[in-house]
Amino acid sequence: MSYAQIAKSIGVSGRTVNQWMDSFKLKGPDALKVHKHNQSYTKEFKLKCVKAHLNGQGSYEQLANKYGLRGSTQLKNWVSKYNSHRRLKNYYPTPEVYKMTRKKTNQQE
Repeated sequence: MSYAQIAKSIGVSGRTVNQWMDSFKLKGPDALKVHKHNQSYTKEFKLKCVKAHLNGQGSYEQLANKYGLRGSTQLKNWVSKYNSHRRLKNYYPTPEVYKMTRKKTNQQE
């Protein structure tokens, strides 16, 4: 079965299946796990990835896999920011805590 046939049968693009396969080849089954939290990246790491792309060391997809990014879109965004002279910042996600409040009810409810 081709990537295109697999993609069609599960409702995603052939490119997505190709990216999954590339990630699987590099990282094994862990590459396909669902992640509960965002990854943390330092501005130095982002700059390293951006410079690798700008120096022609690989495509977005190849570099995303090489540096352990979950997808190439993240790297594309960093390159776009860098090229538009916007600052790359550290990113440390903090889990959000949701507090559920009780609904006030009366006897009629």
